[in-house]
Amino acid sequence: MPQLDVAAFVTNFFWFVLVFFTLYVLVLKVFLPRLAKSFVFRSELVSKTLESAVVARLHLDYYGSAFQFLEATLAFSLMDSILICIRDSLEFQANMGLVDLSEFLEEEAVIEGLTSSKY
Repeated sequence: MPQLDVAAFVTNFFWFVLVFFTLYVLVLKVFLPRLAKSFVFRSELVSKTLESAVVARLHLDYYGSAFQFLEATLAFSLMDSILICIRDSLEFQANMGLVDLSEFLEEEAVIEGLTSSKY
């Protein structure tokens, strides 16, 4: 076997040392600095992303609760406006003789009785 030949041992050892140290220097000077830059970039990116996520969460909590309150207030206001429009329309139709309001007034009394009673 040529690997164990004593005459070729020095030549094989020389090429082994030359290739090993060449690869070692190449990894040490080229690949490791690139890898270190990549790790630093990724860690900075992750920290910035986490910071922006925390800020976004705080904004969402603050403005989201305010928005929900505003939305509920507007919904109730809109519902009141719609009910007023319906009532006015029914009163107009009743005044014109197109609708009999007695059944609507009975239903309204029942609804008010249900909402005003406490369980």
